[in-house]
Amino acid sequence: MREFWQSLSPWLDTPLLVLGNASLTLRGLVATGFVLAATWAGARFLRGLVARSLHRALGLERGPREAVASISYYVAWTIGAIAMLQTVGIDLSSLTVFAGVVGIGFGLGVQNLASNFVSGLVLLFDQTIRVGDYIELEGLAGTVEKISIRSTLVRTVDDMFVIVPNQYLIQQRTINWSYGSNRVRVHLEVGVAYGTDPLLLTEALLAAAHNESRVLPFPEPQVWLSNFGASSLDFRLLFWIDRPREAQPIRSALRFQIEREFRQRGIEIPFPQLDLHVRPSPPPQRRRYHRQGCPGRRSPAPLGSLDGPTENHRITPRSQIPPGIVAAGPLL
Repeated sequence: MREFWQSLSPWLDTPLLVLGNASLTLRGLVATGFVLAATWAGARFLRGLVARSLHRALGLERGPREAVASISYYVAWTIGAIAMLQTVGIDLSSLTVFAGVVGIGFGLGVQNLASNFVSGLVLLFDQTIRVGDYIELEGLAGTVEKISIRSTLVRTVDDMFVIVPNQYLIQQRTINWSYGSNRVRVHLEVGVAYGTDPLLLTEALLAAAHNESRVLPFPEPQVWLSNFGASSLDFRLLFWIDRPREAQPIRSALRFQIEREFRQRGIEIPFPQLDLHVRPSPPPQRRRYHRQGCPGRRSPAPLGSLDGPTENHRITPRSQIPPGIVAAGPLL
């Protein structure tokens, strides 16, 4: 067996690529593959071990636990990358100039990737958005399932997974419904017809809020008159919940309750109305025409008239028209 490996030694140690003072051989490639596989398995194992240990020992929530596990995962990959370079035989001190060139290209050519990388580190260390939080970003609402260096995975209420670049969570205005406390206040707009008794309306809205079990009894719900609309009085029902993920279903349930309360109390929900006023137009003005022969006025007969010659209209024989003259009336 030893003779077999000795026979393969010249092939394994044959340089395939020379990088400065270091040479890349087949033996180095095989060793690098083993180190890569060991780094991948070790990083995944370390990530799961750290998450389980923090949960059992310290009882940390999901967000901080996943943040520490992710940081340990990337630290393990960094150590594995250094080990792979040492296995190949590349001196890290010789890569100073190369690292500078790569850094310039990294800054100019992959600015978005660099921005997402830095934003991912900020999210992991800042903890303003954590795994398990319910967030809302530009109409997208869902639960944060994973925060990586490049992007964040969000699961919507429709059980769809959306990949959001980290820089959007840092640069855009993001609503974190789970930050600090799960208790939030929700607004519900309601419009009623003009002439409705505000006290009767307030009673109906508060009754609907108290009938919904997911609405917190304290702080108590409130009713505000928000606006005098074009065709309705606009009121706003404000109530508190401790389930931000169920804000939309709670709104829907309250609308059903409000519709029933309105129907029982005879409160009318208006619809847009338009009053059309028809103004009578003045009668058309009639133009007066004078007949021929009226004293003081002469009305020339139209060209080509067949009513016969008049005082201002005379038929000229064709033979009396000089050559080159265009006739402007009837000819004989």
